[in-house]
Amino acid sequence: EAVNQGYYVLESDIMPYGITNWTNPSNTSTFATPAGLSCLHDLELDRPTNGSGYSFNKTRTQLEALNLKEPRSTQVGSEEILFFDELMTYAHNNDAIVVVDMKNLQAQVEGGTCLQLCEFQTQGNMELSFLKINTTWFGFVGLIILILKF
Repeated sequence: EAVNQGYYVLESDIMPYGITNWTNPSNTSTFATPAGLSCLHDLELDRPTNGSGYSFNKTRTQLEALNLKEPRSTQVGSEEILFFDELMTYAHNNDAIVVVDMKNLQAQVEGGTCLQLCEFQTQGNMELSFLKINTTWFGFVGLIILILKF
């Protein structure tokens, strides 16, 4: 739709999905490791979709079953969540440019009290989340570059 309306620069927030270990930072091989990337802004699904809970710990199949709400509304629309691979394919097929705002997991702290995702309060755990999410992103972009070369 965007390209049909004359938009060739597409901006999207990118949120990880499929993280099965976000509570045990001592297991660094699985801690904060995403299965993939979705085009979502919020950690929680309640505001932008007809789902609930966190977006990052859902599977792709679970996210595909949800519908987005209409912009600035509580009405559920017919649009589905877009995934990063789909966005990149769309951009490639339509000669568009993608600008991403990569999200990583971090604690929500208010007045010195941790409210959610407290495992990500330490700088090391935030950086590990950022590293693993960006490794997923760079791996995907590297694959796209290889495909475009050949």
